Amino acid sequence: MGSYVSLDKPLLGELVDYSNPATNGLIGAWLFNEGSGGKVADVTENGNKSTLVNMTPATDWIIDEDGHALDFSTGTTRHVKVSDGKITNATFGYIEVVLKIKTLVSGDKIFSYGGGNAGTAGLFGLEVRQDTDWFFSVIQRSDSGATNIVHGDTQIVTGVKYHLILVSIGSAWFIYLNGKPEGLSVQLGSNNGNWIGDTTVTAPSETQIGGLMFDAVQGNAFNGNISFAAIGTDILTNNQVAKRAANFKAPFRLAEPSPIFVPAVAGAGTGLFEIPHYMRGGFNPMHGGFSA
Repeated sequence: MGSYVSLDKPLLGELVDYSNPATNGLIGAWLFNEGSGGKVADVTENGNKSTLVNMTPATDWIIDEDGHALDFSTGTTRHVKVSDGKITNATFGYIEVVLKIKTLVSGDKIFSYGGGNAGTAGLFGLEVRQDTDWFFSVIQRSDSGATNIVHGDTQIVTGVKYHLILVSIGSAWFIYLNGKPEGLSVQLGSNNGNWIGDTTVTAPSETQIGGLMFDAVQGNAFNGNISFAAIGTDILTNNQVAKRAANFKAPFRLAEPSPIFVPAVAGAGTGLFEIPHYMRGGFNPMHGGFSA
């Protein structure tokens, strides 16, 4: 399966256009286009501004095909803290990520929540998993210790940019890679579709990008780069996923006439990535932006 490559990324300060149906249920979206500093801004109106933890901004901010990205690969405790506890209590939804693996390590987390004390620690994670070969996987563990692991069927490799979406309908998970549905294999337990609002996980400590808090210990840092992440409560269809993967210039920048982002009021065109002609104008002040 070919790699996902975007041509540009929305500028720092661009705003989510909530008139676009592709934003339905959007809880958080992180563009990783700051390029410096200790924060990653959430460009939605929910303000989930996130913090780099155990990272070195001067060296961990990098440039890749999408522009700025964060490199999580140089330490096992590196992560971005999104929120205390669960970011949502929804029982269905999606997680979307654009990433590149540098080293394959089973159990490395891409998006997760977890925490708790040893023996009573539930968790949820989108991850890299080895089951003879290497795959993208979802893992869910209840406070009781009952664990479910389900992975896709595409053998993943290092050095390739992937567009990855995990969807739950509340009773089953679906994994999409570069816009195509994966065949799923149950490695442990069952495909029960338990989501962020899973009530069998009562008190996780943190929601994170690129790592996991488990049994009160931080670890499982993703060995690679992440240039985009989002989470929402919409149940994406195969067609919606395919459109997002095929039509993006960067995540959430769909083909005209209705891009998901509108330009920033100030500084448009002054960053690394120029706004395409169809993006100019149309600022919507009703939905506020974010501060760097």
